[in-house]
Amino acid sequence: MIILSKATLLLQELCNKGIKGEICIMTSKWTPVHMSLVALAITMVLSSCEPNHSGGAGGSDAGAEEMGALLWPELIAFEQIALSAKRLAEKEDREGILKQRTAILEAGWAVSPSSMPENLPNHDQLHAILGKLTGLVNGMARSDLSDERLFALASRLSPVVKELIEVSGAIPTKAENGSH
Repeated sequence: MIILSKATLLLQELCNKGIKGEICIMTSKWTPVHMSLVALAITMVLSSCEPNHSGGAGGSDAGAEEMGALLWPELIAFEQIALSAKRLAEKEDREGILKQRTAILEAGWAVSPSSMPENLPNHDQLHAILGKLTGLVNGMARSDLSDERLFALASRLSPVVKELIEVSGAIPTKAENGSH
């Protein structure tokens, strides 16, 4: 309703400022109902436009969305952190994992049903995988973990994230595609 009012005021302001042309001549004979209908049409057109999430016009993310790929920024951000945690677990680097634990927890908890894009397929399957991921991340939050348990949790994060990416259709990063 606020947008509708603003669109109506914009039309009236254009005519009041002395903008000459057919629009003002036409709109001078309009009733408030006519103005509301035009404002509603403008509002509908503006609200149907999707914002460009790439931060620029026609960026690579926009092209990826147009080709059917899906952006899930929280999942993609967590992918790198989970991969790093897996590498540290493989080296049995407890201190490295503990230094990274805050990032693991914050990024892991950000990957949730509330951060999932609306247009995801396989919601039931994704919720089940998210449950596994949440269990692993919550396990990492415990302060009394043995080395063995810490390494096991850290090494299982990346495969679960990879599974989420595959099932959701999110765009994986280059590191996941084979480069180490």
